[in-house]
Amino acid sequence: MARYFRDPMRLRILFFFYCVSLSSVAVAQRKKAMNYFQIAEQYKQRKKNDKACETMLRALKKDPTYADAYSQLGQWYFDMHKFGDAADVFRRASLKCHN
Repeated sequence: MARYFRDPMRLRILFFFYCVSLSSVAVAQRKKAMNYFQIAEQYKQRKKNDKACETMLRALKKDPTYADAYSQLGQWYFDMHKFGDAADVFRRASLKCHN
């Protein structure tokens, strides 16, 4: 087994497949988060604010780096005069989103 990992080409191939698998997991998580985002927007349009916020939080749970979800949720909290919650969402966004 140790001999297998001494070959630099095999290590590169192994590293490549490891990176690809991590990337595909991230893409799947983002798709789920985007789905929750859209559902939250629909709840908001129907004036179901609590349900909209809960669903947007689910989006952020699926993808903690989803900047648009933080922005939207923070704006909703601000509009509902939940300033402490809005500030918390924007603070978490600044810690999680490094773009």
